[in-house]
Amino acid sequence: MAISARLLLGLALLAASGCQQQAAAVKVDTKPPAKLNLPPVPPPEAFDLVEKTATGNWTAAGLRKHRAELFGQSVVVEGRVVEAYRCGATEGCLPPHFSLADLNRPDLTLLVTGFERDAEAAIKEGGVVTVTGTMQKAVDGFTLSEEGVIADATFTAAAAK
Repeated sequence: MAISARLLLGLALLAASGCQQQAAAVKVDTKPPAKLNLPPVPPPEAFDLVEKTATGNWTAAGLRKHRAELFGQSVVVEGRVVEAYRCGATEGCLPPHFSLADLNRPDLTLLVTGFERDAEAAIKEGGVVTVTGTMQKAVDGFTLSEEGVIADATFTAAAAK
């Protein structure tokens, strides 16, 4: 029995020394927290969309936000022409159209179409225009139900600032 007590005591000492080695290993592996250099969090108002201009006209962001309630209604929207379609051939052209970007959020655009082809010459990419038309889900083969389409459009260029 003395041998089994010595054996148990030896195993206990061996197990205890193993735990101490593990604890020491954990302390060696810990590192200080990484230092990050992140920009400050923007204020909540930075995420607000401007829905109407100072003149009371819609912005592209405002029309997109309220599109469900505005479908089928006449709207007036101000924005910047970012992509104007130009028909190079006399046949097989798409109807005249251009993309209208929000002045504050250029990533938010609407498609404008339904104007006369001879009005294409007045469209200047980068120019600010005021568009009057009907908010539609689709027109003349253009289907953009998520953003909407301004159809039967007329537009005027804003005065240069």
